Amino acid sequence: MRGKESQINIVVSHVVEEGTGAAIAIHQQHDFSNALVIDLGHGTGIASAFNGLHLSYREYSLESGVESLIHAVANSESVRKALLKPADKHLIRAGIEKGDFSYGTQNPDWNFKDAYVAAFPDWFNRGLAQFVKTIEVRVPAASCMVAIGGGALLPGISGALKKKNFIVPKNPRWMNAQGLYQLALRASSKTEVDLCA
Repeated sequence: MRGKESQINIVVSHVVEEGTGAAIAIHQQHDFSNALVIDLGHGTGIASAFNGLHLSYREYSLESGVESLIHAVANSESVRKALLKPADKHLIRAGIEKGDFSYGTQNPDWNFKDAYVAAFPDWFNRGLAQFVKTIEVRVPAASCMVAIGGGALLPGISGALKKKNFIVPKNPRWMNAQGLYQLALRASSKTEVDLCA
């Protein structure tokens, strides 16, 4: 580092299930006695049930990841017609995240909102709706329901989640990382607190 040979020692103090970081980050703001957390990520949807900070249930869905929605938009007929080829998925994702459906910097007079609106219902019905059905049995007893991950911010999703009594925290994309950071700080301070036993 900086021209000097360095040795870095890494000590693994905890290995936790995905989603545990989010539980750590938000458990004090909500009743986590029987919490249900859904993580709508790029490649998968993950549902986790927590009793306090103890993981008691996990369900995965490959069909509810946002990646399949982005793929459908990028390869849609209207996008291919406008660009004369499939779209760059990174630019589609960026336009969705901005919420203006813009496509890069070189197409200022065109956006892909119509392609998104057309692809969304099929993705929702084929992926997310089926995923939610698999966890419906846990909903009546849930002390709170939280939606995290970038998919929780998709146009058309956050309002629907809130109608179903899901809490969408501020900046849900980073919930897992924020909690893991808190856990790392506690571990590095030598505090003997095992949050995830």
